[in-house]
Amino acid sequence: MEHGHAEFTLLIPFLVFIVLATPAIMLLLVRRARRSGSWNNNGSSYDGYTDGGEAEPPEPDGFRYDLLRLPLIKRMMKHRAFQFALQLPNALIFLLVIVAGIWGTTLGDKNFATVVTWLVWWAVIIFTFLFLSRTWCMVCPLVSIAEWIQRGRLWKVGNRLFTLNRKWPRRLRNFWVPTVFFIILTWMFLNIGLAENPLYTALVSIILFIAPAIVISMVFQRRTFCRYVCPIGGVIGAYSMTAPLEIRNRSDAVCRSCKEKACYRGNEKGYGCPMFMMPQTMETNTYCTMCTECIKTCPNDNIALNVRPFMSDLWKTRKLGIDVAMIVVIMLGITVFQTLSMLEPWTDMSDAMIDATGLSEHVVLTLSYLALGVLAPILIFAGWSLITKYLGGRKVRFRNVFIGFSFAFLPIALSSHMAHNLVHFLEEGPPAAVPVISDPLGWGWNLFGTANLLLDPLLTADPLHILQMSLITIGYVGAVYAGWRVARETFGNNLKAVAGLAPMLVLMVVFAGLNLYLLNLPMSMREHGH
Repeated sequence: MEHGHAEFTLLIPFLVFIVLATPAIMLLLVRRARRSGSWNNNGSSYDGYTDGGEAEPPEPDGFRYDLLRLPLIKRMMKHRAFQFALQLPNALIFLLVIVAGIWGTTLGDKNFATVVTWLVWWAVIIFTFLFLSRTWCMVCPLVSIAEWIQRGRLWKVGNRLFTLNRKWPRRLRNFWVPTVFFIILTWMFLNIGLAENPLYTALVSIILFIAPAIVISMVFQRRTFCRYVCPIGGVIGAYSMTAPLEIRNRSDAVCRSCKEKACYRGNEKGYGCPMFMMPQTMETNTYCTMCTECIKTCPNDNIALNVRPFMSDLWKTRKLGIDVAMIVVIMLGITVFQTLSMLEPWTDMSDAMIDATGLSEHVVLTLSYLALGVLAPILIFAGWSLITKYLGGRKVRFRNVFIGFSFAFLPIALSSHMAHNLVHFLEEGPPAAVPVISDPLGWGWNLFGTANLLLDPLLTADPLHILQMSLITIGYVGAVYAGWRVARETFGNNLKAVAGLAPMLVLMVVFAGLNLYLLNLPMSMREHGH
């Protein structure tokens, strides 16, 4: 399938918009800050994150509405079987994925395993991060089996029966392991045709997810696998920071006076937080899997399920480390490289490198992926962070600049990723997914009468292309606003914030513009996407 546009009639207006909109947005934000009385024109106020001080208190984040005020939702969240009722159907679907992958047809576009995993689940799941935070983790069938085994029950409360209850090594209590696994998983897409191979799809589900989740759950505490190992856990944790949904405590004072700490330790109504978190100290969605155990266990009814503005976490990152920031920076590069590797000109570039070096195609692709998709964005962002540190204030620590501004780029990474996945779901997904529902193993069945249906894509190429470019543009605008909030948190409410943000705005234009440009080049799509 050919995808993309050789002509650039749509590219120019989108590029002009992001270039011209940037100063207009900044002018509006500065005016707003001045009207609020928080702006200091002479730059003599707070000097940001320095070696000797802390940041000023963050600005209010605006609207919050607690969904637990609604009796029906509150009853659902407090019911012990609520999570299991969502996990079970997902577990059955992924069981069929494994069966179809191992025993079904080897044709990727005719097998339930590859079609449902890569054209439906993998394409759609990223949108759940944007709107529902880490709700996928609550219903994840790949880990729920391990959790059922560890607890020795499906939903009722009791001691965890089948685990040594060991603590995960302190040095590995970060996102470095998930980041490495995600880099490997993406390499598998690019190099071994994972998305076209049903057997590989089933084996990856077992080897990278189900088996290690079970083993780790039987040795270590709670959901150690989800917190410190899951190959997509770090990406989910970062992307979910943009979501308009959060679980938080209602009152810090109530939490401080509570001696039971049932949200962390558990009680007869539920388990302690599987992710080793306390609602009182949570500032972001990064580690919260939305499992609702704290809603069930809190004896003071002090837990809220809030609807809030998008991106509310992106400037509250003082408790997050370089490990989480690095995921965002790497995703900027990986999304670009995934698209680049599908371009027609990439074949010529790859052939030229093969001829020049004598290396095999797989080696060239691997080295290019590591260099352009992983190392290049890290080096570029580190260099830009040094420039930002210099312009914004020499006393500001490089580490704080790198971490803080990395999350400002998260809307660009997320929107680019979503734009990439739209092709697979809206254009490739329905024509392949509906037939395999009736013939999941490709054995000639027609269980529901849909095996021979020929469906059109949900969107044709031109509207889809406009939607993709619009997503990236919206992500860019979100990044500018997030960068503004980060700059004020880092450098203070004065002209240093504008000076520090300036180089990051240039880099935002480059990444957004590059993604827009790639969407306008002719792409040679494979039979299924990644």
